[in-house]
Amino acid sequence: MDFRDPVRVGVVFREEGVLEPVWFAWNGRKFPIQAVTHRWRSRDGQRRMLHFAVSASQGLYHLVFDPQRLQWELCGSLDETA
Repeated sequence: MDFRDPVRVGVVFREEGVLEPVWFAWNGRKFPIQAVTHRWRSRDGQRRMLHFAVSASQGLYHLVFDPQRLQWELCGSLDETA
């Protein structure tokens, strides 16, 4: 399921400033992240976007961080109950 919803995300800064999301809040629920399964970068015009595929609550989710605007979005879910 594809969508774009603003979310709150808790992160830890790992070595060399690498962001690691540890939870996200969406639709009134807090989802602890069990694993970051993939990460990549893209561009939206001049803005650099950071993407994270994460597993949480028995589902897979796509989180996107815009460092210029300091905003997170949930851009998709493979969880049937989401």
